[in-house]
Amino acid sequence: MHKIIEIIHELNEQNESWGNYFEDENIYIIRLSNESYQDDTKKLILQLLSDILNKQKQLVDEHKEEEEENLWKEIAKAVGSEAIAKAMRETNDSAKEMYRNVRPLREAKDNIIPLIIAVFEHLSARYTPDFFQMCDKYGIASERDFKAIVLQLDRIVSVHVRRHYDKQTVYKEFMKATGFESQYALVYAELYEQYLEKIQHNWCIDKLEELTMRLEQLTEEVYKLSEKIHN
Repeated sequence: MHKIIEIIHELNEQNESWGNYFEDENIYIIRLSNESYQDDTKKLILQLLSDILNKQKQLVDEHKEEEEENLWKEIAKAVGSEAIAKAMRETNDSAKEMYRNVRPLREAKDNIIPLIIAVFEHLSARYTPDFFQMCDKYGIASERDFKAIVLQLDRIVSVHVRRHYDKQTVYKEFMKATGFESQYALVYAELYEQYLEKIQHNWCIDKLEELTMRLEQLTEEVYKLSEKIHN
């Protein structure tokens, strides 16, 4: 926490208006990029968000998430603005939630690789309903946790495919998002490369089906409107 407070003080000294970076969702755009920014304020903000996220992850790993409220109260006090603290919290929410969702899998280490393989197999062939009842097979205590893990891994793959990440990038991003060690990220990257074309193909089919359904709805709406006009 000491390091977080130090960065906040440094930001206040460097640029009293640094909280404005959170307006108009500018910070979200900043965070999506891995570029090195010339703007020292942006660099410090990213460092601040990263350090806060690391503290949040620590609380998740220690099963002390109830202490997060006190963390944000301290941050709001140091920043001098509950609105800015809230904006930072919202910025970190999705990354923290992703990390929390795969905690049960991190704690069932022997089953990490088998489940990652299973998720890719089901993604490439489309999920079957009974897959979500297979928590015992992968050492996950509850069906609820198992479903959260599978859906989170699904979302991670989806993001990587949509952004057209290469193998090396997904390797790094997977470790950063999940907290898994390099050997698991390497397996993920290999499977990503192996199944990428099949997953993209399935998604194209899904999108075509969605567009077809939407076209049918629009056609029906136009037909009903036409009847009203003529009547």
